[in-house]
Amino acid sequence: MVREATPGGLVLVGSGVTEDNIRRVLEHSDGAIIGTSLKEGGVVTNRVDPERVRRMADIFRSLP
Repeated sequence: MVREATPGGLVLVGSGVTEDNIRRVLEHSDGAIIGTSLKEGGVVTNRVDPERVRRMADIFRSLP
């Protein structure tokens, strides 16, 4: 539905993206803005967790 409303535009998902759903999100979008799920404990006010970043990067690298 969004793609039909914005022909030729990019579709980005900007909320709720996690390690568990990133593959599905990218099946239906052109990209994602990832923030809170990369923080320690998934809490927005916490520091970025290097291990969470590594795991998400590994997922991205594994995509076709």
